[in-house]
Amino acid sequence: MEQTRQLLAQHGCVLLRSFQVEGAAMFSSFIKRLAKTSAHYREPATPRTHVHGDVFTSTEYPSDQSIPLHNENSHCVAWPMTIAFFCETPASTRGGTPIADCRGVLKRLSEPLLSEFERRKIRYIRRFGDGLGFSWQKVFGVDTRQALEAYCADSAMTPHWTENGLYVTYERDAIHRHPLTGERLWFNHGLFFNPASMPDQMRNELFEQVGAQALPYDTCYGDGQPFERETLEAIRAAYEAETRVFEWQTGDVLVLDNMRFAHGREPYTGPRRILVGMSDDISTLAGS
Repeated sequence: MEQTRQLLAQHGCVLLRSFQVEGAAMFSSFIKRLAKTSAHYREPATPRTHVHGDVFTSTEYPSDQSIPLHNENSHCVAWPMTIAFFCETPASTRGGTPIADCRGVLKRLSEPLLSEFERRKIRYIRRFGDGLGFSWQKVFGVDTRQALEAYCADSAMTPHWTENGLYVTYERDAIHRHPLTGERLWFNHGLFFNPASMPDQMRNELFEQVGAQALPYDTCYGDGQPFERETLEAIRAAYEAETRVFEWQTGDVLVLDNMRFAHGREPYTGPRRILVGMSDDISTLAGS
């Protein structure tokens, strides 16, 4: 296991093939052996099913949809340093996992764009109460308004109660330094949570049905101004240029440095089942 840790530290991405991991219980045991500390899957944004221990299914979006590149929980005040995937059943066609080196993504973005994000940061908006997405009780793991407000205070979030329900806003950095290497990384959910990441037809239908102000997620600059279209396109192009697609075989285990590598999902056909586990939480909160 120490060799796997060393390879992960060196390359940020390790594939274990013919490693004789069989099933969720064995995968859970592998994660515990690999991990230095556990990780808490916080503030869920996509549907997934708990399988065993700290193991879940990967995001359960319809198979005809792709999932854009993102780093797990990069919009939160804490996130897992390590994320591991286990292929229980590969897809019949496609279903690969795109990955992108976030060092390369950042290097492909212009200095003026990076300076703008360093200065203005990213504001995230999550809305609850309109029937789209999860309830705030599920996302934040609390049942009362008082507990929700305490959670937000502890997590550098601002809750806003309206006649339609609740929305929360919070500002986060777009660029982080890797805690071990010191390298600058493009590490955020700025594009992933923005409506621009949706397929055009889906976005247009949602805008028509509920309006842009009712979508469960949105992003903008930290001062509340929207991202320019050319900025979003530049970010998308940087991700695409760094993307490599990993094709699964039964029993594969893929381990990623969650800060160095973003991941996504191709559309697929067939019974694809990929399990995921996370470890080694890191927090931006003082004293954590």
